Amino acid sequence: MEAARRSRIVVVGSYAVGLVMRTTTIPLRGETVLGHDFQRMDGGKGSNQAIACARLGAHTTFLAAVGDDATGDAAIGLLLSEGVDTSYVQRMPDTATGVGFIIVDDTEPFLSLVPRVFDTFGDHFVLDGSALASAPFGELQNGYSAQDLGAGFGGMLDLGIGLSRVISIGVWGEGLAYSSSSACRYWPHPLSNPQNLSHDPCNALSFTIGPFVRYHLLQGMRLDPWILIGPGYRVLTQDTPAGPKTYAGVDYLHVAIGGDYYLTSGLGIGPWVALDGGVFAKRPNPFLGPSVKTSWHTEFVAGLRVVLDIPGK
Repeated sequence: MEAARRSRIVVVGSYAVGLVMRTTTIPLRGETVLGHDFQRMDGGKGSNQAIACARLGAHTTFLAAVGDDATGDAAIGLLLSEGVDTSYVQRMPDTATGVGFIIVDDTEPFLSLVPRVFDTFGDHFVLDGSALASAPFGELQNGYSAQDLGAGFGGMLDLGIGLSRVISIGVWGEGLAYSSSSACRYWPHPLSNPQNLSHDPCNALSFTIGPFVRYHLLQGMRLDPWILIGPGYRVLTQDTPAGPKTYAGVDYLHVAIGGDYYLTSGLGIGPWVALDGGVFAKRPNPFLGPSVKTSWHTEFVAGLRVVLDIPGK
């Protein structure tokens, strides 16, 4: 009578074995990390439920498929030992039984190797320095070509903090030096011959500072591609035969894209390119040429940066 009152339950699901490795930290892509524990665990949601029902006294039948291999043999043996009916468990020839590789970080909750990307950037400080070159174009002011400054060479520093695994904010600063005789045609010495101005020496320095927001496209890999936007305030000083001339104004456009490859968890290196543009609200009165009017200046910048991530990915 008691056997007749047993519940009959059919479970349709899967069986898989978990190969569980415990390490001190989750390895990055391509990184080798030594483990200190290894376990083989029977699993699969359907298999677990079928065994639980059988242990509670129900007549349990399991519908599933396993491979025709040693792991499949172990699955059938486990289910039978738990009192589960395996009449409808199919053995699939030339097929491997499901296996899951699991990494358990000593400082993190139980984590599968594939499913989610954990945060390797939030609350991190990032300091980087770049060597860069630039090509200005547009106009410093109406009729004064920015290309006459010549190519610029210099460096950039920025300091940021990670707000999440994909967003960081911070400040950036850039310094560039230009050298060209062409720009001096607008600023001759008062006693020089206006018909022979191209050989006068003329240098310029530019300094820019501003905030930024950087979006990181990938996590959990050594390669870290990113996109950055942020305005800046630029001061450009020309050393001309007619005396120093100063421009100042806001760079409304500062967009950069790049990618860093992390040689270690805390040190990366990578190229980047940027496009800057803005208006000089402060402009010198012209010695020669047209009247002073606002004009848009633009600059293409390319650089190579070294990144220090604290405390490291």
